Amino acid sequence: MRIFVRVVEAGSFTGAGESLGFDTSVISRAITTLERQLRTRLLHRSTRKMALTETGKLYLDRCTHILRLVDVAEDEARGTHLRPSGVLRVHAFNGIGQHCIVPCVVSYEREYPDVSVVLTLSQRTPNLLDDGFDVAIVLAERLEDSALAAQHIGDTASILCASPEFLLRHPTVERPEDLERLPCVELDTPSVPQDGRMLHRGAERVSIRVATRFRVNVAESAVVALESGMGIGEVPAYSAVRALCDGTLVRVLPEFTLRPRSIFALYTPSRYLGAKVRAWIDHVKHAMPQHRAAERAILTASAALPLEAAVC
Repeated sequence: MRIFVRVVEAGSFTGAGESLGFDTSVISRAITTLERQLRTRLLHRSTRKMALTETGKLYLDRCTHILRLVDVAEDEARGTHLRPSGVLRVHAFNGIGQHCIVPCVVSYEREYPDVSVVLTLSQRTPNLLDDGFDVAIVLAERLEDSALAAQHIGDTASILCASPEFLLRHPTVERPEDLERLPCVELDTPSVPQDGRMLHRGAERVSIRVATRFRVNVAESAVVALESGMGIGEVPAYSAVRALCDGTLVRVLPEFTLRPRSIFALYTPSRYLGAKVRAWIDHVKHAMPQHRAAERAILTASAALPLEAAVC
């Protein structure tokens, strides 16, 4: 199985042999023996190229999963379940990953130098097993039922911001309803209705409709648009910290928040959960509050408190 997977990864018998330290003839015989045992062809082979058969594709997925479990069992037998080591593969959403997870990686690798972290950022929730991730950091109002284990890491929310120049050119926003007559920058998220917002102030909920001038699906791009004076918009608090401290953005209706969500660490439950995964989850739970101190100050600052006093 390992030889077969390595042949596919390398794209040739020669490449697999070089990486595994075997002659090409050994690799070829191993694949031929495997196909004979399975009574099916796994690879289409010619002098110019090689490709997986349909059966080969299915078998590759199974082999990858099986070998991953074998590696976990061998790591446990060697004692790595007691000492964090090896490669830790983490997935996170773009914004939370850039602003909160990267600082956690820095402090984690400082504490556990035998672990190398591979962090992937994207706007989707991965399939941990199929995509080869150990842990995923996700944002959600609530988690759907799944076979994954989850640890609650913290909570966050979005806030309304605009540039000082934009606010000078437009009437003062004193109530949520005032937003309906102003151009808005929309953070495009599939779970949120377009052109609509739900504002939260304690137990109070206020629903408004807004005139979207610009819509984008990455919070950092929304921040740039807001700094350029395109309108008033909602961004996650952790994405707005630097702009608020620099004075390029000002918080609007600071007593309100939007889209409150929880931060979860998702991982595959296993009695053989490696030390590197356990150590990472524990580390993030303890380290993230320190890295999010400025964000918490933003979310708790009242309208009467100057933002620079609360954050910077």
